[in-house]
Amino acid sequence: EIDNATLYKQLIEASNGKVTEFESQHLKRITALEFPQSSLSWGRSYLTRLNLTNNAILELPDELFEFSNLVHLNLSRNCLLGISHKLGNLTNLESLNVSVNLITELPYTIANLENVTDFSCHFNPITKPPCAVWSRGISNTRNFFKDMEGGTEVNVDLRVLVLGLSEVGKTSLINGLIDSDTTALTRVGDRTVGIEKRTWVLDRTAQQPVNLLVYDFAGQEEYYITHHLFLGSRALYVLAFDLSKFEDHLLDHQILLWWNSIQDRVCNVKSNDSITPKVIIVGTKADLINNAECRADYIHKKLEEHFQLRLKGVNDRLKVLEKELKKLDPRRRDHKNDKNKKEYESLPNTKKMEILSKENEQAKLHHQLQCTIVLPEKIHAISSVGLLNFDKLKEQIASSLREVGPSGKYFPQLDEELPSSWFQVRKFVRDQSSRKGRECMKLSQYFQLLSDELNINEDVGRRATQFCHELGDVLFFEKEDLVFLCPSFLIDVFKLVIRHDHKESTYWREEMMEKLQIGEEMFNRGKELLLQKGEIEEWLLIALWSQLDDVDLEFGIINNLIQLLETFDVATYIKHKGQKRFFIPEFQPKLLKVPWQKNKKEGQFEAQRYVCVDSNLPHGLLKRVQVRVLKKIFKRNGAKEFHLAQNQFCIMDINSTLLYFESGKGSEDCPGFGKSEGIKICISGSNKENVMNLLKKVYNCVEDTLKEYPGRIFDHYVVYASKYGGAVFLRLEELKEKQRAKVKKIKVTPKQSVATGNSGQDSPMKKSSKIKSMAEEYVDIDNLIPVQVTTRKRVLST
Repeated sequence: EIDNATLYKQLIEASNGKVTEFESQHLKRITALEFPQSSLSWGRSYLTRLNLTNNAILELPDELFEFSNLVHLNLSRNCLLGISHKLGNLTNLESLNVSVNLITELPYTIANLENVTDFSCHFNPITKPPCAVWSRGISNTRNFFKDMEGGTEVNVDLRVLVLGLSEVGKTSLINGLIDSDTTALTRVGDRTVGIEKRTWVLDRTAQQPVNLLVYDFAGQEEYYITHHLFLGSRALYVLAFDLSKFEDHLLDHQILLWWNSIQDRVCNVKSNDSITPKVIIVGTKADLINNAECRADYIHKKLEEHFQLRLKGVNDRLKVLEKELKKLDPRRRDHKNDKNKKEYESLPNTKKMEILSKENEQAKLHHQLQCTIVLPEKIHAISSVGLLNFDKLKEQIASSLREVGPSGKYFPQLDEELPSSWFQVRKFVRDQSSRKGRECMKLSQYFQLLSDELNINEDVGRRATQFCHELGDVLFFEKEDLVFLCPSFLIDVFKLVIRHDHKESTYWREEMMEKLQIGEEMFNRGKELLLQKGEIEEWLLIALWSQLDDVDLEFGIINNLIQLLETFDVATYIKHKGQKRFFIPEFQPKLLKVPWQKNKKEGQFEAQRYVCVDSNLPHGLLKRVQVRVLKKIFKRNGAKEFHLAQNQFCIMDINSTLLYFESGKGSEDCPGFGKSEGIKICISGSNKENVMNLLKKVYNCVEDTLKEYPGRIFDHYVVYASKYGGAVFLRLEELKEKQRAKVKKIKVTPKQSVATGNSGQDSPMKKSSKIKSMAEEYVDIDNLIPVQVTTRKRVLST
């Protein structure tokens, strides 16, 4: 009450002085905002900036919205439950901050605030408009409410993605959920090829039925490379595994492989909806074992223990880092002041680098905690024979639609009122999806179509199409400048090339000779080349795609289909000896037949990198990197020589500079903990400039690929390989900081792995058992990383 009264007096004083700016105390003690009658004229005529942040204000008086000269209004860090629609009267506002309150709904009149460019409403439980709208800024928020002026509809559609290994019964599971009156079981040997899509109408008590668009993902390894195109944060995930085949040592393979894939691809700390998706786990084929429920409970307990152990390790490490940073960094002392900051500035660069390294590790661990998917409370043991426990699974799915995750609603657009124009676009794209020539379109062509047919401008069309993408009606790839009105077309393009049963199901047919002049011997030779080396002739691609329905394989269409394979990192070509040679990493051998020579040659300059994670690498990561490197660096200029495999590849460019990649478990001298895996990059040649130029291009490809795994943090190292033997791993970000600080040389102590005599075809990254330290050396930083000419890169912070 005292602080409220003090504020009242301060407002009177400000009005008497006719000041244009007013700022309250920021002690979290002001609970009521009341404008004295005598101050209203001042507020309407003079006040341009009002700052009421960091208090406990519950409600705003109507008089505030009469202060039409306000340019800056800061209401952040209060206890506001809502904002009046009268906010729209403040049309001169340029800056509006209502973050960190309890606001559930933004007023529709925010559409009137045309001058606002600086807007923040983060850390509020806002449900209207949807988070996907307000999180993209004031312009998107204004446009949403303008879209709403044309009417609204309630959204009752949602995507469901069913994942799991091959032959665990995913299709039978979906059959039983969708139509319990027919047999759920598929025939023995029937397998999903690529991805199949179906619709399921789920009845709900006291609410409209929800339309679930169900994606059935093939479980064979060959298809993993394309799955990521269909994953999204606003989908329900059902992870299925075979109870009858479960063993403890297969936990990673049967369940965690898929769990981690979802976590890597979908979890995103930058999301303002739930950072993590909702995942349900289902044990199938319960009829094949005794005590199936007990087995499911046991597996749930194993998963719980696994995740608890992982979280404990992260939290223990965070505690250690916090203690170490408190000792190292004066800024972290209990009494923060300018003296502490000055003390930090006076620290030697080596100490600052140590602090930076620990801060980055701390940020990585916090990121890991934020991206931890919640384990469901129950794993149901089901059987498609007699639909055992299907009723319980349906109840679990229905209840999950209302759930709120640790960081927000899982399905923020479900049961929400959204602009009618969005549903108009959705109906239009559904109608157009079956029309020939409309399967895939460039965005400019597509938005022109919306304008011509629906009189909808590009901005509204973009928002509506993103909505359709989240529901699974279209595939909207803004970065690639493509939209698929018929997602099954992209599925068909991929699955005719990437399929698990090429050996049995892909065979020569007489019409190939009649229409394409491809003989049986020629066809079998091309098929063998694909399956043995991952290389495919263009005529074989045409033969495979000739099975596409209603597609005329003209030259232009063939080029477009090849571009699709390249755009989505499935395949690409390289020029070699005057010929185009197409490569699909998915069918390459796992390892190169000729091992990489680790010893540096005399007179050669060498640059190495190591990118790692403290667990398994995302599945198929190096295959995607290979496609990007070939496409962006060697596609046009070609290469003198190359050897390609899924987990290793080696390319010599036209300047005789040699590039080598390898992925797998690190050796003992590699950084990382536990199951650490990484990608090793080595470039060598006689010319330093050529090596560094190639390194820049290659590393851009690597970093672009890693950005598509927002749920995972990767550690980047520069590897210095001594000519006397041994190597040392140096954090890339620390080296960049030293280079910016004009440090020319650093002291390093290389370490060498001592081989233990493993037999067989060993990867150079296999574990050794003994580490030997070598003599200290001084190394030029410019020989480790290219000279930087770009602006300072922001370091990931907590």
